[in-house]
Amino acid sequence: MSTRAPRPVHPPAPARIVVGVDGSPASLTALHWAAGEAARRHAEILAVRSWHGRRDRLIASLDRERERARRALAADIRAVLGAEPPVRVRQELAFGNPVRTLLHLAAKADLLVLGDAPRPRGPVRTACLRMSACPVALIPPTPSDRPVSRPASAP
Repeated sequence: MSTRAPRPVHPPAPARIVVGVDGSPASLTALHWAAGEAARRHAEILAVRSWHGRRDRLIASLDRERERARRALAADIRAVLGAEPPVRVRQELAFGNPVRTLLHLAAKADLLVLGDAPRPRGPVRTACLRMSACPVALIPPTPSDRPVSRPASAP
């Protein structure tokens, strides 16, 4: 009879909800909705912003644009979820194509949440709906076309 050492039991990774946040009213409403869903699922949010800049610019200029995108994403999260969000929120900045970024991150997510807008549906939403490895929730902007208030904490 051989005795094997017991295998360590690793707790499952927390569920992850990826949210595209570009600063539009629909994306801010999507972030708010995702926070409620994350609380229900005991999940974390990965708030993603893609940023663009011309690659031929000086590095310092690209660094400034990246910092501007970082600040804007942090401000959007604070505006929607408050200084102390009710769920864990991580921030991700990605240079370049938002479709590629969102699809890459959605491959390891339980849900991809995007703001929706009246027709015609844009190329980012259309591509994510067609190619995402996880379910996609499209959240329309609030009727007032303004960001919504901070979500209530889950019980």
